[in-house]
Amino acid sequence: MCRGQAGFRLATAALWLAQPLARTWGRLAARGEALRGLAPALPLAGPARSLPGGTLLLPVDGPRERTAAVVAETLHRTGLRIVAPSDWDQRDVGIVGSALVLGELLTSGSPNGAVQLRVRRRLRVGPAAGVGALTVLAAVFAPGLVPVVVALAAADMARGLWRTGPGLRAALGRAAGGTP
Repeated sequence: MCRGQAGFRLATAALWLAQPLARTWGRLAARGEALRGLAPALPLAGPARSLPGGTLLLPVDGPRERTAAVVAETLHRTGLRIVAPSDWDQRDVGIVGSALVLGELLTSGSPNGAVQLRVRRRLRVGPAAGVGALTVLAAVFAPGLVPVVVALAAADMARGLWRTGPGLRAALGRAAGGTP
């Protein structure tokens, strides 16, 4: 192989590996500017009331679907990544809490004049399998790294559980005119 071909392939591989970092950097750098240009968010009817099991009860005067859309927009503006549901999903919206935790926002229009909001948290299977494979590789090739991988995974899980639990309820409580 010629020296020119090897250099080209090496440069292409380096750019391919750097692309996710550059994309993330661009997203983080432009986030504030992008949010400044948005129209004001629709307010949530409130005050929100906490129910047992982490459920929030919001008073509403319109359809449940509109309230779910306003909740999703509110969560997006607080910095959470929102995943739109497909036609086959039973959730109203997906919330990426962290690399390993996905929250599924579920709403119910019962009782009349109110909407119940609940977040069902799930493990993200693909990233969790990657962490498992990385842990196995670390156990085989560098056993000293296993506690580091496990600690990082535990920290990511804790962050995701907080962001899709108490952090989410606090953000919605503030948006609805009071902390539940």
